Amino acid sequence: SSRSDCGPSPPPNNSRPALLSASPHPLLAMALRLIGTAALLLATACAGAPASDAVSLVQRPMNPAEPHPDQKADKAVRKVKEVRKHKDEEDREHRLHENQISEEQTRHEEDEVMKSHAVEEKSNKQTSLKAAYHEKEVRLVKADNDEKEHNYSERNAKRAAKAAQRALDMEEHRKREEEKKAKDLYAKTQHEGETDPQALEALLHPTEGK
Repeated sequence: SSRSDCGPSPPPNNSRPALLSASPHPLLAMALRLIGTAALLLATACAGAPASDAVSLVQRPMNPAEPHPDQKADKAVRKVKEVRKHKDEEDREHRLHENQISEEQTRHEEDEVMKSHAVEEKSNKQTSLKAAYHEKEVRLVKADNDEKEHNYSERNAKRAAKAAQRALDMEEHRKREEEKKAKDLYAKTQHEGETDPQALEALLHPTEGK
């Protein structure tokens, strides 16, 4: 049955058609002989193989450079792996870049916070120094004013005491002068014979009754 599938068997080599031997052109005769040889080989292969193998033998591509399907699959898998590896590298570089940016931003924020604290601390220190200096100035001014006030009060008290003493001294001096005048007048009246007691008393104590 396998022979019937491959077609009729070619005639034996000793029974070549008369066309091959009687061809007037040598190249045409050679081509016809090659065709006959190929048909004989095909028939021989078909005679020893099943019909399905013969069909697959006929349908098999004649280009030996065409890759095997398994090789195509392996190549596709390698391509997918390369693409995935490239994508993973890009993702890793992107993550590293993002982490670097985040770290730089964090350092920048920390630097800004430290600068702000330093400025605030300096400002507070300057404010404290200004307050202490102002308080010192106030104390110095108050102490100076207190000293001036004390000195002024002391001078005023001394002047008042001197004025009071001067007034007392003047009063004593006036009294002594009046008493002296009265005694002198009394002596004069006694010498002149004045005997009125009231007149004599007025002469001795001229300030009484005023």
